[in-house]
Amino acid sequence: MNMAQMLVGWPAVIVSLLLAFAGIIRQRALFVCLAMILMGGFVWYLLNLPGAVNLMVGSAVPVLYMLLAFSVAGKKFLLAWLLLGLQVLNILLFIVYIS
Repeated sequence: MNMAQMLVGWPAVIVSLLLAFAGIIRQRALFVCLAMILMGGFVWYLLNLPGAVNLMVGSAVPVLYMLLAFSVAGKKFLLAWLLLGLQVLNILLFIVYIS
């Protein structure tokens, strides 16, 4: 696996979700912001693919991470968990779509 596949592919998605999870657990919005930056390559890849589902998933990922970071910074952890759940469902939607 080369560096581009690691930064754009599924390892980046998994690490990004784990960083967001750690950000909620440790109550650090910085971890969530790092997760959003890490997902940048995946989002760029999705937005360049044809199809409405790719556009929907690609557009929703950074918005959900920004809302997640704001909710962690504002100490609204129930909202943060709900947004993380939406993010996981968003990624699962993409997995079902490509398979």
